[in-house]
Amino acid sequence: MDYCKQLSTKTGLNITLPTEAQWEWACRAGSDEDFWYGNLNTDFGKFENFADKTTLLFAVSGIDPQPMSPSSYWYKYYTYLPKEEGVDDGQLIQTGEKVY
Repeated sequence: MDYCKQLSTKTGLNITLPTEAQWEWACRAGSDEDFWYGNLNTDFGKFENFADKTTLLFAVSGIDPQPMSPSSYWYKYYTYLPKEEGVDDGQLIQTGEKVY
């Protein structure tokens, strides 16, 4: 807040930190739904590649991280991302036309 005060004094503008509601709005890209693409029932697969089964590959463990066994106690904590497990394009991340 001190920085905001100093910046306000220097610029003549009223500079503040965003409110909780402003953060929520920004994080949802202006949407009033649960997520920027809609609610939990929205088919988000057309918006993000992270929507498919490959998100399960984020669940890793060990010094040389390897995929975690679904029977591991920790597995449920690493596979919480919303996903459609019936879809698998074989790619973990897709950016534009290039697939990484």
